[in-house]
Amino acid sequence: MNLQLDKAAMPSVADSRDIARHPRRVHSQGPVYVLVLDGVCANSVFCDKPAPSWDHHVPGWAVSLTFDRFTLYEPTAGQSGRGGVVDALTSFAEAFGPTYGMNETYAAAGLLKLRDSQPRVAR
Repeated sequence: MNLQLDKAAMPSVADSRDIARHPRRVHSQGPVYVLVLDGVCANSVFCDKPAPSWDHHVPGWAVSLTFDRFTLYEPTAGQSGRGGVVDALTSFAEAFGPTYGMNETYAAAGLLKLRDSQPRVAR
C-alpha cells in the first residue's frame, strides 16, 4: 500500500513499510490518497497463493481510478495530514485483514506513538 501526501504542491509517496520505519517523515498536513497494488503475487516470482477474498470496499475511502493491477483511493471525509494517514492505515489494515494488513497496522502504531495523547491506542 502506498500513500500519497500533498504538501505545498510537492507530493510525497510512501510505502506503509517505510512509514512504519520512519513515521516522522510523514507530512503533518495535506490530502491523503492510497494506491493499492491488487496482486497477491506482487512480491513473488512463483504465484502459488490463493487470491484473498476482498471486495475493495474500504469505509471512508472511494475508488478514484483503476489501472492495470492498481487501485487509487481518495478520501470521502477529507482525511489529511498525519491523522489522515493514520485513518488510511487503520482502515485498509482492517479491510485487508490480519494476514495482509500487518504492515499497515504497524505503520499506524508508529504514527500514533508520535501523538502525545495516543500512546495507549498505539499499543
